[in-house]
Amino acid sequence: MSRRIHIACLMVLGSLGIAPEGAIANTYSGQNLGGGAALSWRFTNPIDLTGLKPGQNNPPQRLGYACWTRDALGGMARTAFLYRYKIMGEPFTDNTYLVPLNGVTIRPGEKQLRSQVVEAEDPAVLKNLPKALSGTWFANNLAPEALDKACIDGGITAGLRQLSKEHGKPIVAVKPAVPVPTPNTYASGRFGFKFAYPQNYNLTTNENNLNDYIYLRRVEDKNEPEPPYISISVYKNPKGRSLAKVRDGLGFDVEGKTKQTTVAGQKGIEFAASGLYTMRNVMFPTPDGKHVVHLNVTLSTEKGDGPLGQDAKSILSNFQF
Repeated sequence: MSRRIHIACLMVLGSLGIAPEGAIANTYSGQNLGGGAALSWRFTNPIDLTGLKPGQNNPPQRLGYACWTRDALGGMARTAFLYRYKIMGEPFTDNTYLVPLNGVTIRPGEKQLRSQVVEAEDPAVLKNLPKALSGTWFANNLAPEALDKACIDGGITAGLRQLSKEHGKPIVAVKPAVPVPTPNTYASGRFGFKFAYPQNYNLTTNENNLNDYIYLRRVEDKNEPEPPYISISVYKNPKGRSLAKVRDGLGFDVEGKTKQTTVAGQKGIEFAASGLYTMRNVMFPTPDGKHVVHLNVTLSTEKGDGPLGQDAKSILSNFQF
């Protein structure tokens, strides 16, 4: 994460009552941020301050760890979080900055607490803290709670154990829900049907040419000059010819057996055809029998239909008149 929260290291050490030129032992400090949230930190033992001289290209070094914690499971917020950071020394300055490491959010349950791994957030609240007369953020050093200390000493895992102990409930990890993309929907007022199709497809129509009425192509294939694609054509059938006669009149070189199928309550046929490309086809009539709908999957290879065929099946399964 590129954003950094800078802390004037010498000011912090001064606020702890430690001479800048000395080395300090492990020190716990905390700033109550309200709402059950606190920022606590620990410097390593010892810190060699000679490595933080302004004007020198000091290599970045870890000076300790910090935790931004909150336990409001029993309050109105009904959540808790633990965010852990490295305290790093900045080259050419006597400043430190926080590097986000990891984080977790916890929510209550009836018999257990539910934790979810998240990206540790920058403690942006530091930017708006009221400053004491010394001009430092951390003028008030409070003894951190057990949760803060557990997080700093043992990391997120130790912090979760402490939280479980304080609330008397086990904590179970839950995976974040993977959002399911909402499919796009196409509706034809002209022919009275609609269907949903995946979001990773572009759809174009040509109402002047019924043999190529709807054309669906995956976004990833948009630069390909040839198939694969899915097309949905609508043919006039005023005399009510059978689906097989409509198919044969289009000159398909049918391969294998023609199967019976049903789409949107209409009895149809399913067949494969060969030619320059491999094609999978489904034909079915409109409810009034005056038109025939033809879904064609045209593939660039003869190695099965794969994802494109699955998407075509999905379109047919939710096809509605």
